[in-house]
Amino acid sequence: MTSTGVSPLRVEAEGKIDVKLAVLESWIQHGIPWLTQDYGGQFVRAASEEKVLDYYPRTLEQFAEWDGTQNCLATRNLLPELRSMSRNTLNKSYHSVRRGQVDEILESLDVKALDQLQRVNKANRIHALESEVRRLEKVVQRQEQDVVIFRRKADIAENKLHDERKARVRATKQYREEIRVLQAEVASLTKQVKSIVGLKRK
Repeated sequence: MTSTGVSPLRVEAEGKIDVKLAVLESWIQHGIPWLTQDYGGQFVRAASEEKVLDYYPRTLEQFAEWDGTQNCLATRNLLPELRSMSRNTLNKSYHSVRRGQVDEILESLDVKALDQLQRVNKANRIHALESEVRRLEKVVQRQEQDVVIFRRKADIAENKLHDERKARVRATKQYREEIRVLQAEVASLTKQVKSIVGLKRK
């Protein structure tokens, strides 16, 4: 017994509980740590690419067993010494006040975890959507540039075709004119030949 008549085991158990409560209260205020890889420190992400929270106790049994070894290295380096205790410790009548505090803390942790995940992963989804929008804008920009190029090529081809048609029309007129001239020359020569033949017959 201590000088106050309290069992040393009880004092030790209360110390273990209080240390854990202080850590969890800090997490509720400042945020639950994110799970990171022990080597490299990169955030661990789910299949959906969303960040994952590090371990935190969700039940009285988990609170009792929690000693920090369940957490990643980055979190463990920030934790004070946490020690496990019997699952029945919190059920003792003289721990009823702390038991109520633990219950409240665990409920608050669940709320904090949900809010933290929604906030951060919503930001990640917004960032991903913004990145996709930027990618699509670049695709649209390239397509618009391609359309301009195709239109220019089409205009050039149409102008070329128009010029070719005009050239063919001019060439046809020229050929017809040349034929007309040749036909006139042939007619003139034929007339001259007939005249010469007529003179010879006389």
